[in-house]
Amino acid sequence: MGGIPSLGVAAFITLLLAAAATPAFAAQSVVCTDGDSTSVTVVRGQGGLTTAKTVAVSVSDRNWSTDPNVSGPRQLRIAQAFEDANEMLIDLADATAGDIDIKLRLFKAAATATSVVGGGTLWVKDVGAYALTCTGL
Repeated sequence: MGGIPSLGVAAFITLLLAAAATPAFAAQSVVCTDGDSTSVTVVRGQGGLTTAKTVAVSVSDRNWSTDPNVSGPRQLRIAQAFEDANEMLIDLADATAGDIDIKLRLFKAAATATSVVGGGTLWVKDVGAYALTCTGL
């Protein structure tokens, strides 16, 4: 009997099912601001991952980032991150000492068909605390 061998058909079906089950969207960003000189950008992982991949924080002329490919800002690492349907909690630590330098606490408030908005707080060690409004949560 001609055609595709049964192993080939099974592999083809598996490939189609895997492609159908894989989300077809790129990394998502959460953007927060205090409406003045403070901003936070959280880039989530691609696909179904909702964990923070990189975080960039700016307060006036001071900048921090977890992205090792970005030169200039003070480098931090994600010490811990949690997200569920109601909140996003991220602690950023000094890249060498491991002390928590930044705490981000965001709460999801309203959802539309295309985005979730909310707000929260940003605490930066030895700098201050800021109230934020956010989109993309």
